[in-house]
Amino acid sequence: MTKWLGKESSEQVKRMRSVHVNNPNLALDKAWERLRESYAAPEVIEKSMFQRLDNFPKISAKDHLKLRELGDLLAEIQGAKEDGYLTGLSYLDTSRGIGPFIDKLPYGLQEKWVSAGSQYKEESDGRFPPFEYLCNFVSYEAKKCNNPSFFHQGCTTTPTKPDKPFSRDFNTNKPISVHKTDLSTTNNDPYKNCPLHNLPHPLKRCRTFRNKLLDDRKAFLREKGICFKCCVSIS
Repeated sequence: MTKWLGKESSEQVKRMRSVHVNNPNLALDKAWERLRESYAAPEVIEKSMFQRLDNFPKISAKDHLKLRELGDLLAEIQGAKEDGYLTGLSYLDTSRGIGPFIDKLPYGLQEKWVSAGSQYKEESDGRFPPFEYLCNFVSYEAKKCNNPSFFHQGCTTTPTKPDKPFSRDFNTNKPISVHKTDLSTTNNDPYKNCPLHNLPHPLKRCRTFRNKLLDDRKAFLREKGICFKCCVSIS
């Protein structure tokens, strides 16, 4: 029996056998009982199904194979729902219940579902489409997309590699010449650069300089070698 079980389930069966080592038939019954409790309870199966949905990726517009996989998953859940053992799956017959499934669809199919669901409500006295209706909708769209009779160029089921970006063959070792600018001349020109703040505004318009006392301004200009009358360098 343990040959066909996983690691965790095998350990549980072995423990049951150890407890009833002198009664193999009872050990087998207890082992099956433990497996049903651990893996066949409705809550466990429902949780497993919803985890598979949560882990299912968002489907792109051209990934038709993934759309078919989602259709198969919905059909599997619908089969379990019809069996009646998993009563918690009745939640799927509500708008909130099928919301996560709709989120997995490409945008175009989401728009189609809104139209199909709205039409169903109009024809069913306002009742929301059941999960079976969504299951049939996705299965039909997946069948259409994967029909080889309607394949055409540009509609593929597998992702294609993006084109390489255009690039020119530049010689990176080629030397680049630049024009050297003499900054010192510009920085020493009081018409363009304030020697008090070393900022690009004329000295004669510098508010700080103009607020200084006359003697202080003369001393500053004398120190910088700038004519007091015209603020032009005399050096």
